[in-house]
Amino acid sequence: MSQTRQEFRTGLQRVQAEVSGLDHWILGEFGCPEDEQYEIYIVANAVTVFGDGEGGSPRRDYEVRRHLLALFRAAGVDLTTIEEADSPLVADLVWWRGNRYCVVEISVKVDDHDISRAKARAETLKLAGVEVMPVVIGSAWAYDDARDEALKAGVEWRVGKEYSQGLIE
Repeated sequence: MSQTRQEFRTGLQRVQAEVSGLDHWILGEFGCPEDEQYEIYIVANAVTVFGDGEGGSPRRDYEVRRHLLALFRAAGVDLTTIEEADSPLVADLVWWRGNRYCVVEISVKVDDHDISRAKARAETLKLAGVEVMPVVIGSAWAYDDARDEALKAGVEWRVGKEYSQGLIE
């Protein structure tokens, strides 16, 4: 009986881990409706975060996408060599003033995936010869260490009503 209980617990733990993995995959594939609404709100109100400048969602705004493609073309960057996940063309928001750009990932709860995407997409945009700052925006950190992870990665943020020093500057 004891062995049967242990086998049952082991099997249950395996099933729970698989379900957790599927939940993460589903959110990654299909997004979270709450995140989608939050992203739309932040993109529409980007001027309140960044002040003067211009930009928007390169996935939704043809003019923003065209502007970025022109930067890459002028710098001679072949976008076919860039991994899709690292392309600023799929960032949630790109905002610029002059030659200074922010590549932004937006999520209700900011986690390591948001931080790494912002960093990678900003690094790609640097290939176009412009000054770029990776940024994450959210209403809260997903876990306690996320803010420290952003600091270590050199990613600026606005989380809740708090702004990183780099974003303030």
